[in-house]
Amino acid sequence: MKTGFLLFTLLMASLMIIGFSTATDPFITDGGLKKFSSVQEIKDYLKKNQVNQSLVNYRPGVSDTAMSTAKSAVPQVASQLSPVSGQSTGSSQTTATYSTTNIQVSGVDEADIVKNDGKYIYIVSGDKIVTVDAYPGKNASIISKLNTSGTPYDIFVNGDRLVLFKDSYDTYSTISVGSNSGIMAKIIAPGYPSQVNVQAVIYNISDRKKPVLMSNISVDGTYYDSRRIGDIVYMVTQEYIYTYLDSGITVPSIRTGNKTIATPDVYYFDNPESQYVFHTITSFNMTTGKEIDSKTFLMGSTNTFYVSPDNMYLGYEQYPQYQWPMVIMEDIKPPVLSETNVSIIDANTSTGSTNKTQKTPVTIVNNKIPSTTVTLSSEESTKTIIHRLAIENGTVKYGAKGEVEGQLLNQFSLDEYNSTLRLATTVNQYSSDSYNNVVVLNSSMKKIGEITHVAPGEKIYSARFIGDNLYLVTFKQMDPFFVIDLSNPAKPKVLGKLKIPGFSDYLHPYDATHIIGIGESTQQTSEGGYRANGLKLALFDVTNATDPKMLDKYEIGLSGSSSPALDDHKAFLFDKEKNILAIPVYEVTSTGNSNNNYKETAWSGVYVFSLTPEKGFNLLGKVPFNSNKDTIEPRYCVSDNAKRLLYINDTFYALSDNTLKISPISKVSDVIKTVTLPYTSPCYWVY
Repeated sequence: MKTGFLLFTLLMASLMIIGFSTATDPFITDGGLKKFSSVQEIKDYLKKNQVNQSLVNYRPGVSDTAMSTAKSAVPQVASQLSPVSGQSTGSSQTTATYSTTNIQVSGVDEADIVKNDGKYIYIVSGDKIVTVDAYPGKNASIISKLNTSGTPYDIFVNGDRLVLFKDSYDTYSTISVGSNSGIMAKIIAPGYPSQVNVQAVIYNISDRKKPVLMSNISVDGTYYDSRRIGDIVYMVTQEYIYTYLDSGITVPSIRTGNKTIATPDVYYFDNPESQYVFHTITSFNMTTGKEIDSKTFLMGSTNTFYVSPDNMYLGYEQYPQYQWPMVIMEDIKPPVLSETNVSIIDANTSTGSTNKTQKTPVTIVNNKIPSTTVTLSSEESTKTIIHRLAIENGTVKYGAKGEVEGQLLNQFSLDEYNSTLRLATTVNQYSSDSYNNVVVLNSSMKKIGEITHVAPGEKIYSARFIGDNLYLVTFKQMDPFFVIDLSNPAKPKVLGKLKIPGFSDYLHPYDATHIIGIGESTQQTSEGGYRANGLKLALFDVTNATDPKMLDKYEIGLSGSSSPALDDHKAFLFDKEKNILAIPVYEVTSTGNSNNNYKETAWSGVYVFSLTPEKGFNLLGKVPFNSNKDTIEPRYCVSDNAKRLLYINDTFYALSDNTLKISPISKVSDVIKTVTLPYTSPCYWVY
């Protein structure tokens, strides 16, 4: 009897938060944005518009007639908690100078596996959050280990609050209300099938030795990315939708603890995508633990995320029906039963100067075609779709949708400046016919200026927008370092370029007239091509934008050498005032030969430099990490390799998965303290 009453109570509570709103939605500000009125409408839309879909958003135990629905107004998190009081064991030293996460946009913090507040260092270590009393360095020690369940990703720290993002699994059963109601109530129960979700777990860390759980906001899907602006955190989760629709779908819901508090409305655009994904944007105040807003969008699979203080941009590719060139042999029958005209590329008629290709009509007769390569015209190349969402104090409002030709490299390919969005894309980046565009969009995401066919035959390796200029690195055989003027958004123009061997994967401003590049050097092969030949740091002088120069370079290791900083800007440490630049390095010192089965020897650790335009790169010292010191043959442990670097006052900290090494900046090679972290992982064999 008690069990039945409990289920009835839970069911009634669930019904209070379900049911799509059909009223006029003031959130819809763009003519292309629409809102689903029911889950069945979502299913019908997917069946109608799916393009080469092969997966399904399947949740065990959810039937076609047991679908979760929601109100348009998202209520506040039910477990809103006041800040937890506690006795502090020593607050952060506000007078300390210390490094923070290397971010793209000033004032927009990015979550990371480590945070530093000038006294304590907070580290994601395996399934634990470790707090290290880090300063003074010689007395550093772990003062708390916070156990987590699931898979922890990143953290934010702001004053006495810490937010952990992690994936976990919930178990639930369902109750259907009527055969045609389309309503489902989730009942949390042990032993039932699981569903992945993302949790933003907020802790009060005023007592660093004893973090206290404040609030737990859970969203269906997997963790994609997040940003923090002041006390407000914006979290983006993704949930892939698969096309075996007979198994049923549900829309993402928001929970606190085991209680479902809301399911946001689902917005969409009436156009087909190659893959449909629910993107849920949830904002909350990390000081109070209160959820502010949550909205779900059905769109393509986002792979680029950029946030300014005022806007959030989600970008993804939209591919043509055929993306790759096809070789059609004479004796292969194409899937055509009648005479058809097909456009093919005649390589002998390429103009080269504009990189546009003339096409010759070829007729299929008797279901055969001459042996040739069929390729796409530039009009059929991959496009990037960009959605702008305005953000303010946690509220999220849809702005506009735009599209550009080509593909973005990463978040540094976008930049918001003076109410415009600047983008750098590569068109046909897997083809020898590739080229690069720079496009400027207005706040309505309409094109107002562009420059096309930059560096034909090459693709973008790195981009950095700084003020009125874009610094762009492309590569095929040489490293053209471009300076592009965007002071007139309607008429971008190339001011100057510098061709040097190698390429830069990441660009970082030194000051207004100097740019740091980190990438790889290259060496010409006997066949006339080029191959990577070790790491390279470079300092570019752009004082005269029409004639950029490389002031200095520093090369590390042989072919195979690498650094996490090549594709993760958070692994790069630079402070001009402190005059310190540091990168984690995996340095190949010899590549071996057939006598030793090509076993390489390598060194793993950290390179630390001082850097000025006058003196260039000056090596201050190296911090070794790999246990074999100078040799890794034939196995190594990934957890031994350095991943993050930071400083507090005059002390330098280098972090791997399992170790925190501490040195004075004045003599970084002299490790004064090593803190062992709880992370453990197996070693990997290298062939």
